[in-house]
Amino acid sequence: LISLFGDVDGIDEIVPYGSKRPDIDCWLPMLSLPHVLGLKRDAYPAAPYISHHDRPVSHAGRPLRIGISWTGNPASKNNHLRTSTFEDFLPLIRLDGVRIVSLQKDVPADFFTAKGLGENIENPMPDVGDFADTAGIIAGLDLVVTVDNVIAHLAGAMGCPVQVMLPSLPDWRWGMTSSESFWYPSMRLYRENRQTGWEPAFRAMLEDVKSRLSGSS
Repeated sequence: LISLFGDVDGIDEIVPYGSKRPDIDCWLPMLSLPHVLGLKRDAYPAAPYISHHDRPVSHAGRPLRIGISWTGNPASKNNHLRTSTFEDFLPLIRLDGVRIVSLQKDVPADFFTAKGLGENIENPMPDVGDFADTAGIIAGLDLVVTVDNVIAHLAGAMGCPVQVMLPSLPDWRWGMTSSESFWYPSMRLYRENRQTGWEPAFRAMLEDVKSRLSGSS
């Protein structure tokens, strides 16, 4: 994260975890700042606050480049609650007029080939060393479609168009009903249905991608 946050306005020094603490006058957890400063909802700064080189502004005459990520950290005890399956993304992958870029780390080398998708999906992630590298990949995309993981927050913080598939009982930061994110103006939320599962959310997401392809959004 050090290289990613190095250019964020307001940060004078980054101290990696485990390093000797510099001389400071006071400290405060970042998420306590709104309370201490007395900020109301309309006073929050909006993304983007992480910058990178310019993103595409038009996909006229070329495929829509879409990055996908279908799971969070497998070591997280709650990962199974926020994760769909790779197969849920197949209708998007097979959509005409798109070029899919994997944003998923630690995918086996033959994963896409074994599924007959070796020619359909770019996989730059084996060469990624840090989050700044990932940000560079996202900056070259037209859209990111992901479950609730670090990719969602990174794309949102960059102001990249991002569609997030949320479980029926999401993290508190996403709220329970809205399709918009309070934190990230470029984000749209799609929610799993507790009774019917992920299918309605993915169907709605696919229709919105088709609208992008037709130029209506």
